[in-house]
Amino acid sequence: MQQKEPVEGPNEANLQRLFKVGEYHLTMGLRKFDEENWLTIDDNYHQLKAELLTESKSKVFQCLPGSESACSEVLEVVLDFLTKMWPNVFERFEENNFRNKKAGEEFNLNKVHPLEVVARLAAEDFNVLEESGDNYIL
Repeated sequence: MQQKEPVEGPNEANLQRLFKVGEYHLTMGLRKFDEENWLTIDDNYHQLKAELLTESKSKVFQCLPGSESACSEVLEVVLDFLTKMWPNVFERFEENNFRNKKAGEEFNLNKVHPLEVVARLAAEDFNVLEESGDNYIL
């Protein structure tokens, strides 16, 4: 087996290419969302999300204890948007129930984790960040 050349470790020249000078800022492509058009509903999202949440839930859905309030807030924003944007597809009914008519799915909002409902209703993936001093925890 032929030996590989050692990889050059970090040095001043390499680090200058990796980081800008000054204070480091997280730049994951975060931007303010368009409040009129921020969720996508298509013909494939529901089946794909349902499969992931059924077959691999522990790998694709995780919440820290204490995040329930923030997750409930995300759920309310999503439900409000969906019912306003697509009232013929999404509806609230009775007390604390929500229906996706297109998928034929109903949720009792008292029995399912708020972020799981969100995950099943929209094609996008959601992350809730918690502020902790000068940092955010995922």
